Amino acid sequence: MRTALRTAGVVALSVFLAPAAHAEKSNVRLGDEVVPVQQSVHLRLDPDAASYTGSVAIEIEVRRVTESFVLHAEGMEINVAAIVGTPVELTVQREADDLVRLSAEPALRPGTHRLEMDFQADYGRQSTGLYQTFYEDQGFLFTQFQADDAREAFPCFDEPAFKIPFDITLTVPQQHLAIAGTPVSNERVRDGWRTTTFRRTKPLPTYLLAVAVGPMETVEIPGMSVPGRVVFPKGKAHLTKVAVETTPPLLAALEEWFGSPHPYAKLDLIAVPEFWAGAMENAGAITYKDRYLLIDREQSSADLLRWHTVVTAHELAHQWFGNLVTMEWWDDLWLNESFADWMAGKMTDQVFPEYRHTVSDLQRTQGNMAVDARPSTRPIRRPIKSTDQLMEGIGLTYAKGRTVLGMFEYWMGAENFRAGVVSYIEANRWGNAVADDLWRALDGASEFDVSGALAGFLEQPGFPLLHLEYLGERTVRLSQTRFRNYGIDVEPLSWRVPVVLKWSDGERVRSRSVLLDSESAEFELDAVGPVQWVHPNGGGTGYYRWTTAADRLSDLARVSAKAFTPRERVEFLGNLGALLDAGVVTGATYVSTLAEFRYDPDPLVLSGVLAAVDKVHGSFVPMDLEDAFAVWVRSTLTPAMDRVGRTPGRNEDPTVSAARAELVAVLADWGRDAALRDWCRELAERYLAGETPEDPSMTSTALAVAALD
Repeated sequence: MRTALRTAGVVALSVFLAPAAHAEKSNVRLGDEVVPVQQSVHLRLDPDAASYTGSVAIEIEVRRVTESFVLHAEGMEINVAAIVGTPVELTVQREADDLVRLSAEPALRPGTHRLEMDFQADYGRQSTGLYQTFYEDQGFLFTQFQADDAREAFPCFDEPAFKIPFDITLTVPQQHLAIAGTPVSNERVRDGWRTTTFRRTKPLPTYLLAVAVGPMETVEIPGMSVPGRVVFPKGKAHLTKVAVETTPPLLAALEEWFGSPHPYAKLDLIAVPEFWAGAMENAGAITYKDRYLLIDREQSSADLLRWHTVVTAHELAHQWFGNLVTMEWWDDLWLNESFADWMAGKMTDQVFPEYRHTVSDLQRTQGNMAVDARPSTRPIRRPIKSTDQLMEGIGLTYAKGRTVLGMFEYWMGAENFRAGVVSYIEANRWGNAVADDLWRALDGASEFDVSGALAGFLEQPGFPLLHLEYLGERTVRLSQTRFRNYGIDVEPLSWRVPVVLKWSDGERVRSRSVLLDSESAEFELDAVGPVQWVHPNGGGTGYYRWTTAADRLSDLARVSAKAFTPRERVEFLGNLGALLDAGVVTGATYVSTLAEFRYDPDPLVLSGVLAAVDKVHGSFVPMDLEDAFAVWVRSTLTPAMDRVGRTPGRNEDPTVSAARAELVAVLADWGRDAALRDWCRELAERYLAGETPEDPSMTSTALAVAALD
């Protein structure tokens, strides 16, 4: 219950989670003897039927004399397969659940050939491939092809390195809307069926194609560089306003950052009633789980509105990083997702600063680092032989990747980092690339060996613990070991650590980027007088833990409210908790240092304090001390409750709303605050009676607190 209270109202979201199990994939990489050059796909689709028919025409390049080759086709019956315009006869043989082998007699000669195939298949039922779903008793068809499920919809070369143009044609009942990733080229209606031909796509891998068919309608999104729409089941137009308002400024900010316009001819945002992913970046036709796109602003919490913005920014960032430039193989899927996650936070902060997303999300980063401290943790980057491996440690992998990218951007400088990324995009646009291509581009934009420093964070598990020592008035020593929790043995490792030192000499505060590329190194600081304090994680972006002498730690806590940014203060609290876990600081030091933050006016720092109170409870409070702990909680947190208040103020910062819900949960539960319990019970009763809540962020907390009694 206590965990539920602390997290009430928070949207937990991943844009790439595991779907239900289905047919086992072959895990066989296609060869390079026969490769696709262009593909046409024609599907005849009725959302109310159980199956469909289709045909494909694939222009293939045969690179050497070939008697047979394989391509992907899963769960379908192939009726016809032929090489057009030649005397070659093809024999189709199923080689695996998702592979067919085409044998040619006589053998195919080098050159370009046209392969045509007719097939029929049942719709999927597990939200992968081309699948059918029913919403309000009406049939719909949607696709979800990442990572390797386009092969369930039609025969194809279903690997990301095969990046080619596609021609999509859909024949559907004329009352239904048909959507693909490009604008409509032409339409014709005959015998109750509408055939829609879409413009040829830019070069794409199969996993970025999308199709949607059903009783849907659209709302235009004005103010973008390309035509855009929100697409949704009929009758939901009143829930599109948030998406219509947030998308244009996010797209414009991304176009400015990447220095180029949106790469595709249109931008549809499609609400899907049944969807295992949070959202998917299909080129020109982004799909969303409907509740993350269709939003009633008046009934939604600040967290839901924030996450809608972040998800949209994430998927839009993919249009450049992942779509315009695509990974060569799934080894680098982590980079696609980590970069989009990082960019989503950056753009959300820039366009909608009231959400303060990257600082709000720092608590999640602290939790991910706790997971990465375990002996069982894995490196971010590792060979992927099977797409089944993509789900292994996915949450930590993407979160760590996002944080590491943010650390290097801050250390290199935002403009240098941007220059490296833009150079990488321009060098590989419409093609494929590997992570090393990006690292080389970043090397070219920096005075440091970025790729060498990145390798340790990507190819090793865990992270470093930095030790800061003061040597005289203007010199400090940094040394490193691998961070480990108390009593746990881990393999010793070392890193080339990008560090931003922040210090004060009493007259000014300065920062300097350094590289700790050995076990220990000394750094002289440019100070007018004796250095008063040094923070070894300036900016709060470093993916490492740090420590210093107990008195120096206390000095930093005392100056934090005036000298540190909110992000640095939240990171300080998370780091302090990690030092407690490692046995580096005592419980007394932890609690006394925490006390310096009890009057911090920032709501996000308050959330960090609440997380620290959680740690105090878990570490030091047995059941027989619950009453005494409740007294301490009330004395520590009631001043914050007085500042925040019970009801939202006019134009209140969304982070205050989120902090209020957390604060009430802790005070009512662990603090046993009777007045707050009574208030929550009253809110819950009014909500259950059908009243619209004054503060939607409080709804789940009020219900959870009411259930305590």
